[in-house]
Amino acid sequence: LNEKGFLYACERYSPMADSWENIAPMSVARTLTIVCAFNNDSIFIFGGFNETLNKELDVIERYDIPTGKMNTCAYKMVNRLQNPFVVQVNDEEVLLVGGYNDDIGDSSEVYLINVFKGQFTPRTAINDQGWGVYPPIYNNDTFYYFMTGEDDKAPDAIEHRL
Repeated sequence: LNEKGFLYACERYSPMADSWENIAPMSVARTLTIVCAFNNDSIFIFGGFNETLNKELDVIERYDIPTGKMNTCAYKMVNRLQNPFVVQVNDEEVLLVGGYNDDIGDSSEVYLINVFKGQFTPRTAINDQGWGVYPPIYNNDTFYYFMTGEDDKAPDAIEHRL
């Protein structure tokens, strides 16, 4: 950690003990990243912004909860992004939506990612570009994203059906 908030470090919080414990660090210091709990045994970490490179990252890392190990995935995101929405949609896949990149701005792209095969399947783009700071809400085959971004005219929330 430095005074600007770029982190390698990861910690686990125990509500029962009201205590924090250091766990395996990420491979690259970053800020503005997003994580996704997956199958109750993994946490995937997507993108972010790195101070040294002065750009967004395309790296995906997986924290294996049972072993306590952090591994960098052999595959990378299609675009370097900070703050995309990512949510598990089945036992093999996550949905990656939106995000931000200094070169392309706010994104409206949507990908279904098989985290075991590293396959990225483009899906219909969302109607508005943006990136998120809050987790999406899922209800009856519909995701609700609470957006932020560079466009002041963009809605605060959008609805996205799979």
